[in-house]
Amino acid sequence: VEDYFKLFPNRIYSVHIKFRETSYGKTKIIPKKSFNELKYLIENFHILKNLIDISFQTYKSKKYFLNDMRKSIKNFNSYV
Repeated sequence: VEDYFKLFPNRIYSVHIKFRETSYGKTKIIPKKSFNELKYLIENFHILKNLIDISFQTYKSKKYFLNDMRKSIKNFNSYV
């Protein structure tokens, strides 16, 4: 992430954030701790002058997606 921010700060228009345990494993709920790349993004978004869109993929299950959303989104039940 850091390399891309340094090399292409004016070419990044969109950021899609998701967490995978290792390499290209299944998408997991974003952990509250130990997601160092997310911390770097938060501290350095200002570098991306052309950033238009940020999306978070916080869940990915067909059968239990509502439960996943309840775990991932603060006050989810008040929106449903």
